[in-house]
Amino acid sequence: MAPRILATARLLALALAVCLPAPGMAQLSTFTYQGRLYDGGSPVNGSYDLRFILYTAAGGGSQVGTTIYVDDVPIGDGLFATDLDFGASSFPGAVRFLEVAVRPGAVSNADRDPLTYTMLNPRQRLNSTPYAIRARDADTVDGFDSSVFLTGVPNPLTITNDLPSPVVTVNNNSIAGGTALYGSGNIGVQGTGSTALSIGVFGSPPDGFLFSYPTGICGSSIAGTGVAGNTREGFAVVGTTHGASGSPVAITGFTEAATGRGVWAANTHPTQNTEAELASRVTGAVLVPGFNDHPTAVMAKSPQHAVYGRSDGSHAAIIGESVQWIGVVGLTGIGHGLWGQAYGVGGVGVHALGPSTFGTALQIQNGAIKVPNAGIGSQTPVFIHRSNAGNISANYTIIDHPQTNGDPNAILIITPNWNPGGLGGTYNTNPIGVFYHGSDRWAIFNQNLAAMTVSQSFNVLVVKTGPATTPQDAASSPHSSSSQPQRVPIVPPLERVHFELMKSDRK
Repeated sequence: MAPRILATARLLALALAVCLPAPGMAQLSTFTYQGRLYDGGSPVNGSYDLRFILYTAAGGGSQVGTTIYVDDVPIGDGLFATDLDFGASSFPGAVRFLEVAVRPGAVSNADRDPLTYTMLNPRQRLNSTPYAIRARDADTVDGFDSSVFLTGVPNPLTITNDLPSPVVTVNNNSIAGGTALYGSGNIGVQGTGSTALSIGVFGSPPDGFLFSYPTGICGSSIAGTGVAGNTREGFAVVGTTHGASGSPVAITGFTEAATGRGVWAANTHPTQNTEAELASRVTGAVLVPGFNDHPTAVMAKSPQHAVYGRSDGSHAAIIGESVQWIGVVGLTGIGHGLWGQAYGVGGVGVHALGPSTFGTALQIQNGAIKVPNAGIGSQTPVFIHRSNAGNISANYTIIDHPQTNGDPNAILIITPNWNPGGLGGTYNTNPIGVFYHGSDRWAIFNQNLAAMTVSQSFNVLVVKTGPATTPQDAASSPHSSSSQPQRVPIVPPLERVHFELMKSDRK
């Protein structure tokens, strides 16, 4: 009687595992088929030949892969097991059916006549287990990168890990370099610390550098960039802190290199190129020629406005404070080292305040005091007064100038000038003085009562007196101001001020 296999024959995928194969071991497409063979209702014993064919349907259909012959299979108490391998391409995800045929093992193995085999009905449907061989192709699914199939992941995807070990580890060990983790969108990568000492996003170089402070974003690199922000219209890097006590810091930059930069910011637009460095020298850096022995808190370089401060309230736009040295230093080649300009009539361009009645408010190390465009008829606090028939009376000449008119408290310093602007004239050799005339004008007079003649010129320096027009308590607080004068269009508005190029001299 021809042997037969009961329908209870089972498939086991014993050769597969859920985890990835160990390095150097390729995952196989082989699976184990196990069944039980009966003859006349009794389990058989002995040697038998088996034939296996894979089909696309339970009846008819197309054959998939090659026909597998397994000869001289030892069977005990009807039980047998054999490995089958139709190839990974035979299991693309569609339904598959297995046809099994059997014959006595005594038949010559060289004889593959189908009539020598007894086919067992029905074909057996292969369930999920053999399809585990498809896991070895998980990196590329059907030739596509697996990332394209993540569109069905719930948004947002939340991964929770209550263990101290990382819940997700992403490595890129490419010899040519690469990105371990990349994010794009309105927010590329966002990390939020759950405790006061946690770190939102942390990047560490191979040397194991570790930030010792509670940190929102920590990026470090041996030779590259710790944190890089790139944007077209928004903010490249934004740091925000909401701490109400202690010493919260939104963005902190540290450097241990002698010429390193803690924080470096640059605008590379062709017409707006500026750069600024914060904590640009910690120890020993040659930063500014002539000031090599002094670390610099803030350094900015630009061919026009290196530092621009603007305050629309009652506080100072720029404050420089130093315990033993200089609060603010302005250096220039041919321009202005330090520039101050007031917008309103009651404003003060530069305010200098000494520490006490014995201190110095303003010190000029070298060079003279220069008043540009000063001359005959100029509106500057330094000007030249020239006598003529219309302003002479007896031994004096009356000054008509906006810096002196109506101000009896002004201080005038006068020196004779014989030839202002190459105009020539009569040099006054008499002792001279000044007095406030009753017509709200100041006058220059000859102290020996000699008559004042025409074409005599005098250099005039006006020093204004009166109450402070800047800080409310100028003697104690240079940080606030109570006066807010009406702005007049003296210079172009801030929006039109261009901060020009300066980056080519970086080292």
